[in-house]
Amino acid sequence: MKNLLPLLLLLLTVSCKKIATIPASNKVSISNITLHTSLKLTNNTNAAVDLNNWQLKEVVDYISTSTNSFTITGKIISKGSDITFSAGELGFGLNFMYTRIYLYDNSGNLIDEH
Repeated sequence: MKNLLPLLLLLLTVSCKKIATIPASNKVSISNITLHTSLKLTNNTNAAVDLNNWQLKEVVDYISTSTNSFTITGKIISKGSDITFSAGELGFGLNFMYTRIYLYDNSGNLIDEH
């Protein structure tokens, strides 16, 4: 058992390690969510970003976990600008109590979560 302790500690450290995230100042981020109304993305980069095929995913964890997704099409966000999506457009409930929102780029990389 004594020989297993270092291995167990290593496995625990690796499994608990938080995935590195891009600082909000260098990415497109979920900057505001208004309850049941809208979601705003802000471009904090130094260039325009083509959001075509990026995805917003809502994970609702209440009685059972469900996922809703929205694929962004035909939107380019200039540097320092915002873009807002209505709850109706997204098809999301935007309920703070049980909802987590994730933003993925067109390669499936997690960019931000709220």
